[in-house]
Amino acid sequence: MVGSLLYAAVSTRPDIAEAVGALAKFNACPTQTHLTTAKQVMRYLKGTKDLCLNFRKQGKPMVEYTDVDNASDADRHSKSGAVFINAGCSISWSSKRQSVVDLSTTESEYIALFDGVVECMRLRQLFSDIGTTQPNSTIIFVDNRSTAAITNSQKTSKRTKHIDAKNHYVREAIEAGDVCTEFRWPNDNIADIFMKPLPRDRFVKFKDILSLS
Repeated sequence: MVGSLLYAAVSTRPDIAEAVGALAKFNACPTQTHLTTAKQVMRYLKGTKDLCLNFRKQGKPMVEYTDVDNASDADRHSKSGAVFINAGCSISWSSKRQSVVDLSTTESEYIALFDGVVECMRLRQLFSDIGTTQPNSTIIFVDNRSTAAITNSQKTSKRTKHIDAKNHYVREAIEAGDVCTEFRWPNDNIADIFMKPLPRDRFVKFKDILSLS
């Protein structure tokens, strides 16, 4: 069941990515609760089977949203969420557990940003290969002011020394004009849908922005 749900979550249904990712963690030792939850996701898909991703000609450049649910797992690992919007529609998204335990919210946000920049560079190269080069920097929206600040600063502090390797990669991408970061209030960061269960109104709002209709 989880394998089938993963296929939908990865291919055309970003709205179930967080729920399916959470279920996948228990594949080795599922309980009745997990089976019930998987059935609930199936029922949701059955009730929304007419939803699909819709592209619209807008003339707007690709943008990305990244966010983090800090230390959300029992072992204190954070969860990252990211989504790229192009032609008014989601074209790439992820909901995953970070591989390392971070030491601060800023660090966890920066790890998510680093992963987002790596995927951004891959997509920009893909667009270039098919003849639709992105002329401007790709804006990456983050909802942590400290993260946005350190990406645009050349200064290194004791609190950011240990993330310098990733820090340099992000800064180089910014200096090359490939990406730039902007602050976005948490309530408007649609990457939130990839990290945790949301109230119905916010879930519906973000689902619509993902262009699932």
